[in-house]
Amino acid sequence: MPELFPGSTPQSAYRESLIASILEKPFGIYGAEVCQACGKVKTFHGWAGAMATHRGGGAFVCLDCSRVPGAMAAGRGNFCEICQGPAWETDGPGGRKYLCRPCRAALGRARPGQRAEQALAHLSPRRNLELRATEDLETLDFNTEVMHLEEEQANAQALQRRQELESEASARLGARHRS
Repeated sequence: MPELFPGSTPQSAYRESLIASILEKPFGIYGAEVCQACGKVKTFHGWAGAMATHRGGGAFVCLDCSRVPGAMAAGRGNFCEICQGPAWETDGPGGRKYLCRPCRAALGRARPGQRAEQALAHLSPRRNLELRATEDLETLDFNTEVMHLEEEQANAQALQRRQELESEASARLGARHRS
């Protein structure tokens, strides 16, 4: 069984540092999950990608399989989100994460009291990053850092402008009350 936490595959120290840095600065919707039609770990990117691969909020079906009519019906069954082996149970009513019994037990020991959906929330974005080339991770780390700095700068500018407007409004009110 693969290591449950923190990731699904071993990474070099440099790649691990990039992945950790990116995960600290959320930047959008992306992930990699086990396709419930073919059993392979596949990725999705952006809101449209997430919607296309999780129809109706249901189980993940990769874009390749979703383009094949009847792919789910022709599939071999459901696949464990951790080991990719056969799995027949979700994490409860309305659940969309399939787990085999050994992985369910291991997950229960690692994250007691949590539903699989909650406990595995970190796995999808991490797997997506693990599947990317190192150069892509470097670019993504740089871009997310720039994006967060720009956001902080915009927030600081907005706060400054708000304070200026409040000061102007207060001065106008004070002048009106004095006259």
